[in-house]
Amino acid sequence: MNTKVFAITAIAAIATAAQADIAYNTQERYIKKTASLFTGSYSQTLTNNTFDDWDAELTGGFSDIEGGVDAYATQTSSFGANSIVASGTAGGSVGPPAGSSAGYGVSHLLVSFSLAQASDYTLDFSMLGEFGYYSLTGGSLNFSGDTWSQIDHNLSGTLAAGEYEFLIDLGTGGSFGNGSFDLNFQIVPTPASVSLLGLGFLTVTRRRRV
Repeated sequence: MNTKVFAITAIAAIATAAQADIAYNTQERYIKKTASLFTGSYSQTLTNNTFDDWDAELTGGFSDIEGGVDAYATQTSSFGANSIVASGTAGGSVGPPAGSSAGYGVSHLLVSFSLAQASDYTLDFSMLGEFGYYSLTGGSLNFSGDTWSQIDHNLSGTLAAGEYEFLIDLGTGGSFGNGSFDLNFQIVPTPASVSLLGLGFLTVTRRRRV
């Protein structure tokens, strides 16, 4: 094998190692709007049973003989080879008769995945919702709690190979107002891999000039 072919082969191997793809195991995503009215309870749900990109919205209210309430829920989410990106909103209103009618929304995301090797990462997560709960767990990640107040996590570091799970359950509405969440999780090539990749390209360039 000549030097040029060897260098190209090495570059391909390094690039493959630098990918650190996310291997998805399970997922559960749905949005729901619900109303508690004088005459009973009503709800509507949208569910995604695949790993495909999702952009869903439920808006509009419910009404009965006493009046009506608003309720809504949204979610945009994507499971990429090296990223998990999602955002959602939920909310509702209070209606007549006072204290008897209210609308609520839920935006729910659960995904479990594996990393075959230790990988550098960044994670930006924020959430606010009176009946919300989140859990980001696995390896060195261990964050969970409710969201009666604003939650913000801006993390980076190295994740060990292993199993991970992200759960976001945003729910709010009625007299508690509206809520939202934003998640941006990225797996990034390690500096060493990037440096070696650049060195491999430099080697090929120099050989071409000889």
